[in-house]
Amino acid sequence: MKPYVKPLLLILGFLCHSLSIAQPFSFTSNSTGNDTLNIKLSYKTDRLIIGNVKQPVALIGVYKKLINNKDTIQDIYQSIAYLNFPQLDTLTFKTHSYRGFKILNLNNDVYKTDTQFWEQYNLPWLEYLTNNNTTIYVLSDGAIDQLKYQFYDPHPIGPFVFRYFNMTKQLMRTGFGKEIEFLDALIKKGIYTWNEQLGAYQANTINSQLISN
Repeated sequence: MKPYVKPLLLILGFLCHSLSIAQPFSFTSNSTGNDTLNIKLSYKTDRLIIGNVKQPVALIGVYKKLINNKDTIQDIYQSIAYLNFPQLDTLTFKTHSYRGFKILNLNNDVYKTDTQFWEQYNLPWLEYLTNNNTTIYVLSDGAIDQLKYQFYDPHPIGPFVFRYFNMTKQLMRTGFGKEIEFLDALIKKGIYTWNEQLGAYQANTINSQLISN
């Protein structure tokens, strides 16, 4: 073996080992300008979500929340960080997308109350998405009550107590809980469907064509 061959083999072996290390959460770009979201998060962790510059897909989920006093769910927080998704302007937040994705990422200063933020930003954003038949991927588990509903922190009685409206005794939903409620209502109306394999809400194309006509 020639003297320079062995060092080259060692270098190639090191590079191959480095590339084989699995990343828990990664974005890769392709020639179309789309990003690919390789999710290792709290819900349907084996999915591969591909952005679409021409028809952006939306991501919803929990921003950052501690449940069971030990587990931090932060699917949207991680998505924004790894995708380097820009902070949106309050004038264009409904229409803005980045490399094939849509996320409601606004400055914290615009938040005053739960009701104000929902009515002024979150709901109009969802309405714009669904009016344009956007596919909406759910990054957090919508079946977990601790993610859908608000609870006291710290808990005044026992390990876990939900918050509810005094007059109606209805549980108080989180922003994510309201998003799930809104989208599930569209399923009942036949406007959207739930794709279990993708973990996404998709527009009912037949119904959309009827509405457009």
